[in-house]
Amino acid sequence: MKKGLTTIAIILTIFGLRESPQVPDILIYKGDTLSLFSNPLEPYLKSKGFEDNDRGCNSSACWRGYVATWVLRNDSLFLMSIKSCSNYVVAGVVTGLECEKF
Repeated sequence: MKKGLTTIAIILTIFGLRESPQVPDILIYKGDTLSLFSNPLEPYLKSKGFEDNDRGCNSSACWRGYVATWVLRNDSLFLMSIKSCSNYVVAGVVTGLECEKF
């Protein structure tokens, strides 16, 4: 029993360390482009019945299937665009993900 639990713990640790960081949304604030690591669009999409597995993206770096661009003006957050992760650039490298348009 102890050996089995140890094996499971090792496997979970190994695979847990391989998780991909998520592609952030983009926030434009006072002319600066910033990374937004919260997902303000998610509550709306879930309320409309869109689940992560409905979005056609097979990348572990973009489970939500899109990257939203937001602008903050006059203490309000405005959605400017939503793009598929399929052609998104991460750390200067085109990901080439197999995603369908959102």
